Amino acid sequence: MQKIEGKYKDFEYVCESKRAEAELKKYIDSLGENPTELPDVSEDNYAQWHCDYDFDGIVSIKLPETIKRIGKCAFAQSKIKNIV
Repeated sequence: MQKIEGKYKDFEYVCESKRAEAELKKYIDSLGENPTELPDVSEDNYAQWHCDYDFDGIVSIKLPETIKRIGKCAFAQSKIKNIV
């Protein structure tokens, strides 16, 4: 399987598929301009959030320098092996 490497709004990533890349871009867009954190995901709302943003196909992600905090469960149930 060929990996997809890319950069979107200062996030650099490696994905397993175009679908995974599209899901990641959708999530990045939800953060707004110049995000400073990846928000918490409450356990009560996790199932819906996971349906909206499925990170199973993301292998690696480099966060922009503007990110100062990664919230609880931000990448839960993902296959991400490397967060920079």
